[in-house]
Amino acid sequence: MYNTLRSLLLVTFLIALTACTKPEPLCDDPAGCHVFHRDETILFGVIAPLSGDQSCPEIRMTLENLQQSVTQKEIHGYPIALSIWDTYSSDEALESSLVISFSQPTLLATLVLTCNSTSPSETLRAWLDGNLLILTNPSQLTEGIVQLEKLAILSRDFLIIPRSVWMMSIIEGQSESVKDYDQR
Repeated sequence: MYNTLRSLLLVTFLIALTACTKPEPLCDDPAGCHVFHRDETILFGVIAPLSGDQSCPEIRMTLENLQQSVTQKEIHGYPIALSIWDTYSSDEALESSLVISFSQPTLLATLVLTCNSTSPSETLRAWLDGNLLILTNPSQLTEGIVQLEKLAILSRDFLIIPRSVWMMSIIEGQSESVKDYDQR
């Protein structure tokens, strides 16, 4: 009787322990997945020279347009927001902004804006060669947001975005933007 009671208590404990653990989302994307919990916001970084000698009115207009496009926008009930950093027209602030932006766990991509008259710094070139999604064309970001609606997988507890599938849906134009940058 004692062994039966002990076995029953052990089974009950194991069932209770299993019920208390959160299920992990399934992700079979080779590049991994971005997983958002119910209370998280999907972030997109924007890094630009908003002040300093390399700022220009075009960047401010682009930023205003982007803010309008994401205002009140949601992907399957998950809000979208921009996280904006000013580079103050310096490479050091650009580098710092890139490091900070990619340390945010709910950040999907970062858009780096420069004025037409400025060429990309060596700092930006080095980051573009990395394995991070850095966009250089605002239309790619807006197109990527549209693609999220189609590609995101909604589960009961999570929103799952397969990383390589989403990146490939918008990265085609990225190579052209990088070529444009190199020709400036």
